[in-house]
Amino acid sequence: MDVPQYPRLAIAAVPVRCRASCAPCGPGCQSPVVPLGLRIDKLRFSGSEQPVSVGDSAIVVFIGPNNAGKSRALEEIARYMHSEEGGQVVQTAEIQKDGDQDDLKAWLTTATAPSPHPTINDNRIGQGGQIMMSTARLRWSQTVGIGELVDFLVFRADAETRLQLAQEVPSVDALHGQATQPLQRLLRDHSAERQLADSVERAFGQPICVNRTGGATLHLHLGRPQAEARLDNPEYLEEMRALPLVSAQGDGMRSFIGLLLTLAATDYPLVLIDEPEAFLHPPQAREMGRQLAKPSPQQRFVATHDSDVLLGLLDTTQPVTVVRLRREGEANVPSVLDSARLTALWRDPSFRYSNLLSGLFHRGVVVCEADGDALLYGAALDHALLASGQASSDLLFTQCGGKHKFPTAISALRPMGVPTGAIADIDVLRDESLLSRIVGALEGSWDALRNDWYVVKQAVEQLPGAHPLISDVREQIDGSLGPDPTARLTEDQSRRVREITSRTDGWRIMRERGGLPAIPRGDATQAAERLLAALADLGLFVVPVGALEGWVPAVGGHGSAFVYAALESQAHETSSTLQNFVMRVTRHLHVLA
Repeated sequence: MDVPQYPRLAIAAVPVRCRASCAPCGPGCQSPVVPLGLRIDKLRFSGSEQPVSVGDSAIVVFIGPNNAGKSRALEEIARYMHSEEGGQVVQTAEIQKDGDQDDLKAWLTTATAPSPHPTINDNRIGQGGQIMMSTARLRWSQTVGIGELVDFLVFRADAETRLQLAQEVPSVDALHGQATQPLQRLLRDHSAERQLADSVERAFGQPICVNRTGGATLHLHLGRPQAEARLDNPEYLEEMRALPLVSAQGDGMRSFIGLLLTLAATDYPLVLIDEPEAFLHPPQAREMGRQLAKPSPQQRFVATHDSDVLLGLLDTTQPVTVVRLRREGEANVPSVLDSARLTALWRDPSFRYSNLLSGLFHRGVVVCEADGDALLYGAALDHALLASGQASSDLLFTQCGGKHKFPTAISALRPMGVPTGAIADIDVLRDESLLSRIVGALEGSWDALRNDWYVVKQAVEQLPGAHPLISDVREQIDGSLGPDPTARLTEDQSRRVREITSRTDGWRIMRERGGLPAIPRGDATQAAERLLAALADLGLFVVPVGALEGWVPAVGGHGSAFVYAALESQAHETSSTLQNFVMRVTRHLHVLA
């Protein structure tokens, strides 16, 4: 990628405004700003007596299912800092302040403009409103809360606010004026303009540039002129005239640019961002997360419903705290997640290309062996709830790359406060090692289940036909090959020989013969029923009819072919046994939630 050249025009000699986030500008910097520190140290939520420590985190992320209190938490943080008033979600917010009253005065002097009325020379005007300097110093000296200073030191960006941030604003005198709007500050802050342009180009494939050609209104344009940036260059002026305005672009681009413009060109020490994914497609949402995770002196609180934003935020060297909120009655219960565990989960290809992490934003997760299983079980549940007039379950049915991945998926999600269960075909009982690890991930005791499992194992492995005689295999092969020994082997004959010689054991026979009914009656059946009931109590739901295909024997095919045929035949709407099964899963996870 070519190194972009940004026009400086006639204001090239004007010192770039030094922001609180920058290092010393070096020779020529005439506006040093003393960094002003303001951070949240601890938050106490309504569902926990123990506060959550976030003081060491540069980024704090609120995630969770719908109506868990993520967006409201941001509102109540700002309200508590202003008036020390606890809310429904956040009851207290302890803050840290770094800097004395003189540091605050120096910060406000640079970040705001003086009142245009000479009789009120102690009044400062900024993007958040107006404040008397004497009032500001008083609020800063308070032991708790900062009162009206919230409007100057805390930036809260919801979806509607971000759409307005990239709009044109009145221009300012580049030599002597004092900017209060982010776009006005960009007029002189070339480093912030470069930072913003690079971010926009990464997300949308085109940079932005500030229109410095004069006039009463200041605009952002999409693109970059190629001609030499001079006001007496007609080619440059014509190119600028032809570039589209950012303010005329779609909601996604305006929201993205508006937020990053404000972060790049302003000095808010504390930023509260609600749903940064609004209006964005997944690739841009992921890039938004990466941009928000870039090193910054700000402490940023982000409430998101999107796993792409979350993964972008985790792609950073900065300390991140991920707080999953869930509702218990009227209380909002926090769970602090292990960001290292999340990152490791994302790096596993089996999970990276599934939507498993989306489960963090649902009330619960049901892990299945394959996409087709998740599709049919989810469809059956939706219809069952709709037919009975019940509310949506907000459960995510997803796959994790096979039953051998169940322990990893369950162990990743459950400690994060996500109720997690699994649905497996009956041959999951074949492998003691795998089954015991699944039980362990579900916080159960394998020793308590092993006796019943062993009884079932012995009975299944002795089913008639489990170990065919060689003479029977030879006879079947001869019948498939035909009488002519000189004929060429066909593809169908080759496939049939493979099927005949593939080892058939009792587990496969039980799976293909309808599951539990294939087990010998008596002790083995009783042990199997106890075992499946105990596993279901833990959260592992073994398909009693053997496999997914067993729910609708009238529909042929296997795997995805069976699933689409079953859906086309509306089996998910007509099979009461299938619906009752998924409702059992739902009730179990709702109890956990």
